[in-house]
Amino acid sequence: MIPLMLASVTGATVAYVFTGYNVEFSFSASELFTASRIPFVVLLGIFTGLISVYFNKAMEMMERMFRHRLKNSWARFMVGALILSSLIFLFPALYGEGYDAINGLLAGDISVVFDNSIFYDKRNSVLWASMLVGMLCLMKVFATSATNGDYYPGGDAANDLLGANDSADWGRFNAIAAGGDEVGKWRTLTSSEWNYLFGSSSARQGKCGKAVIDGTYNGVVLLPDNWVLPSGLTFAPGISSDFTANAYTAAQWTAMEDAGAVFIPAAGFRDGTTVSNVGTHGYYWSATHINGTYAYALYFFSGYANAADLGARALGRSVRLVIDK
Repeated sequence: MIPLMLASVTGATVAYVFTGYNVEFSFSASELFTASRIPFVVLLGIFTGLISVYFNKAMEMMERMFRHRLKNSWARFMVGALILSSLIFLFPALYGEGYDAINGLLAGDISVVFDNSIFYDKRNSVLWASMLVGMLCLMKVFATSATNGDYYPGGDAANDLLGANDSADWGRFNAIAAGGDEVGKWRTLTSSEWNYLFGSSSARQGKCGKAVIDGTYNGVVLLPDNWVLPSGLTFAPGISSDFTANAYTAAQWTAMEDAGAVFIPAAGFRDGTTVSNVGTHGYYWSATHINGTYAYALYFFSGYANAADLGARALGRSVRLVIDK
């Protein structure tokens, strides 16, 4: 019981820190629950379960279409934009997260699903409201699928780039020319994987550090778990060290790379059309979200590194892709 209480309090506190005290859905129960309503609760559970199956199957179908039939990124963009704009024109309640419409329905205001809709003149009809809500449930999955390449994977800010939403991952969505030239092959590291690489376990101690290559390129060096240092070279670990802790010529780095070392350059970041901090700071996305505003990211500069930094999702950061074998 105590671990459950601690987890609940911790989760609520973290949610308050990052999202404030607002409640997404609020309603008041005006009648007591009676046993006679249990069959309706069971039917609701079965219905929502069937909707979940439909949602997953339809999502997989749409993602297969975007991934395998629409090879060109512009074609994917145009088809997604056409689907999304058409659905929002017919069903404006699909715009955004839909929380306003849900809260309106919870408050008993059926007219919210008709706002800005071509069906507005039917706003006082319960039958039309029921039909429209049903259509929203059926069409939501297609609007969601059309936004999978956006900052909100699966159309929801609460999703990571994993599982059913992994096609929103830059590496999954794009064919990497130097890595097999196939979509769906590469992926972005999760936050826990970045933390592991930067020494969250004993196996990774001493396997990462800062370096400058050829006197020009600053960055982080990651070594494999079973690392063997090439003859004649040295390596000073430490993610809080300066870039000058390790200095390699181009030839020396080639030997390090041949032995399995990976270099993460300080590539800067993009804000709109402006690219900043190139050569001094590194910013790399993870596949793990925090909330609608932030996602976990690797952030480093000379003398500092954080594998679980808070990255603003509106900014452009680098991705370091991996392939599962």
